[in-house]
Amino acid sequence: MRVVMLALAVLAALALAVFVTFYVMIIRPVESALAPATPENARVQMLAGAPDAVIVMPFVTGDVPRLIAGAALDRHRAALWYTDTTDAGNIIGAVVLGTMGMAPSQAIGTSFRAGIPQQSFDCLSVGCINWPTDGAAIWGLGALRGMGDALGPEVVFHRETHDDFATYLAAYRAVEADPSQWFSRPQDLQPLPGDDGLRLMVIRLPDEVLVHAPVFGANDEDPAREAELTRLAGNWSPIPAGRSRPS
Repeated sequence: MRVVMLALAVLAALALAVFVTFYVMIIRPVESALAPATPENARVQMLAGAPDAVIVMPFVTGDVPRLIAGAALDRHRAALWYTDTTDAGNIIGAVVLGTMGMAPSQAIGTSFRAGIPQQSFDCLSVGCINWPTDGAAIWGLGALRGMGDALGPEVVFHRETHDDFATYLAAYRAVEADPSQWFSRPQDLQPLPGDDGLRLMVIRLPDEVLVHAPVFGANDEDPAREAELTRLAGNWSPIPAGRSRPS
């Protein structure tokens, strides 16, 4: 009886150890990933890094993009925060709703220092689409909505497309030299590289398919198949360097 009781105690201890290990390594990380974001654990401060200006987008203002700077920045400092609702549930929801046409994210704004963009802010649409009317606990920016010109002057965004790299680079340098124009995102601070002269080479494979039924257990090569492959390979000719085979 003592031997049986001891064996049961050992098994119970092992089962408890397995359960604790499984919970710590599997269940808890999954629960943490699926838990909704809250202001306590995912608050985004738009003034982190001490910017001297913030541009907020129509999703925030309710009308047009607006610049918050100077005294207005100090006046609205307490409202410049929101909760990052990016969690596993919202990522899955964004993928599903994206197939139905919902925009994947909402642009919130960008912080600037001396006209240089520091950080861009956005949120998953599935997690913040109702913030303007329902989300005061996780969307401090709601206090800025509907203020109009009292919030700050309107900002006009320009999007240009250039087919010629020289004109693109000239437009880029013009923005650099004009203090009244700012690049809208941190990734725009460096110009795109020029044309390196490389071109896409298209290779068309033979359109003849050989059908071969493998014979299991046979190691001998099929002479007929080898001859057919040799014939196909002979149809390929070397390509001079720097040239591609015409389609």
